[in-house]
Amino acid sequence: MIVIWCALALLGLLCREIRFPHAWIDGFRQTLPSSTQSTPKLSSFVWSDIVPSPSLVYRDCYDGFQCARLEVPMDWRVEGSEKVAIAVIRRPAKVQVTDARYGGAILVNPGGPSDSGIMHAVRIAEQLQTIVDSDDEGGLFFDVIGFDPRGVGYTTPKLECFADYLSRQYWQITAAAEGALASGNVSFASKLARGQSIAQSCVDRAVNHNASIAYHMNSAPVAADMLSIVERHGEWREKTARTLLKQPTKELRSHSQYKRSSTSEADAILARTEWKVGREKLLYHGVSYGTVLGQLFAHLHPDRVSRIVLDAVVDTDVYLGSKWDAPIAQSDDILEYFFRACSNSSACAFREDSIEKTRARFHHLIESLDISPLPVSSTSEHSADVVTSSDLRRYIREVVYHPVATFPLLDRLLVELADGNGTTMAIRKQSGLLSRDRQLRRCDPGLAFDLSCHDQSQWENEPAAAIICSDTRTISDLTDEEFLDFAESLQKRSWVMGWYWTELQLPCKGWTIRPSWHIDAPLGSNTSEPMLLIGNTVDPVTPLQSAINMSQQFPRSVVLNQDCSGILGRRGVVLVGLWEEVSKVWWPFQVFVFYEAGRQQSNLNWTPGPAMYLK
Repeated sequence: MIVIWCALALLGLLCREIRFPHAWIDGFRQTLPSSTQSTPKLSSFVWSDIVPSPSLVYRDCYDGFQCARLEVPMDWRVEGSEKVAIAVIRRPAKVQVTDARYGGAILVNPGGPSDSGIMHAVRIAEQLQTIVDSDDEGGLFFDVIGFDPRGVGYTTPKLECFADYLSRQYWQITAAAEGALASGNVSFASKLARGQSIAQSCVDRAVNHNASIAYHMNSAPVAADMLSIVERHGEWREKTARTLLKQPTKELRSHSQYKRSSTSEADAILARTEWKVGREKLLYHGVSYGTVLGQLFAHLHPDRVSRIVLDAVVDTDVYLGSKWDAPIAQSDDILEYFFRACSNSSACAFREDSIEKTRARFHHLIESLDISPLPVSSTSEHSADVVTSSDLRRYIREVVYHPVATFPLLDRLLVELADGNGTTMAIRKQSGLLSRDRQLRRCDPGLAFDLSCHDQSQWENEPAAAIICSDTRTISDLTDEEFLDFAESLQKRSWVMGWYWTELQLPCKGWTIRPSWHIDAPLGSNTSEPMLLIGNTVDPVTPLQSAINMSQQFPRSVVLNQDCSGILGRRGVVLVGLWEEVSKVWWPFQVFVFYEAGRQQSNLNWTPGPAMYLK
């Protein structure tokens, strides 16, 4: 393990100090970076129009992307298995594959589990290329490839445990109305029953209605799918190069190498783009749960690693071991940091004259909302509603993920709630549950559970439950009393996150589906090339220690510590709107160097020594 340290005063200012603006910006979306403002509208492209293929056969989709459906075995260990069609999206590099500057394709995964890699790529591919592409005309340029893991998004078949979209919306809305587990008026028994209701629905689909994908949605087969994408990209690269050389495009003719073309030049291009059957290597950028997939890939295929960057690293010894007994204690540290930052800033409207008094005011507000929820009247923009302590707790859970962006808005919300005004919170709550461009109606009973009755672009409960409950091993064996003890231990560990981590795993109590192929912890290998593991000093669910722990099991890995609060290193600067100014100064510079070094191995010289601390 090698730990890198670096001191950057600018980043210390950005990451370590939360500055409260003197003038508020109205609206939630204006407080968020462009890449996270909204989910792109992808309904204009019909994925079912693509015929699945064992090769990557792309067609244009969306704006500047290409899409394919890659056919892979549902069970990688059984010959003649049913098939899965993996939805794949590619943002092409700025150069053709025939160009000597073509660096390959970087696979990305956003985490979740069950977040859509298709939507993630649409949102961040251009930004990632800004980081990894060279500023030097002679440097490397990369494709970015996203994919929806098994059972997620546009990958088929799906595990649909609700008859249609309306049924799922009803379940989600009633779950939200029931309140968070931590609020005083919500019983553990009620929440446990709700978790088991979705588990039983999914088990019924798997056992009685041949939804066999349920046995193959855990993380291990996804790592095999990733290898298939890498391998088939090599096939596509060679085929594309041969096509371009036979029918050169205007762009190819403009390349200096083509102007000097000769048999030897063509041979050089073919040698460079040749499909290395069984030897293609992975370039990968995974975040949060995506780091589980990266570790599994490195564990299973250490000789197929080119560059792997894991940001917000999950400790797979914990995640794959038994219960998902996550290290969530730092969530409370981030909330405590809000109290301190607010108390020390005259621009923070919720502030009192000490940290203790600011903290006390916050907890008094929580208690008052427990006793006296706030009524909100209906307008043309939102429905009548009731704002409870659960709504505030849920928002606090989001805040600790991205404190730099959300602390100012939290200040505003707390002041409004303390003044008895729940309008902003109600708008925020309803925007996550309702959509203006969707007709909420029951599907024809004859089409129940069919894909046509669902919106594949929307996040769904079932894939997350299937992945978590299949990866973790023992929760389904716990008695109700043992599960309650587990929940109480999580709540003691973190006031902010304990209840949420319990709710994530509630379906696992009734999840009796066991995966066909499971890989137990510990993971680890001596990879053919280095891995870069990134962690923030204070992280609500994937603390720096997780990156350090995992690095010890992957000897050729590097740990990069950024002195920030929240999750995901790449967002620390994006969130304050300075991406362009510092994109190659901050950790993206390290990622750029990490990928660029793939061109000449001698360029990469991570050596133990005075290490670097990103501030």
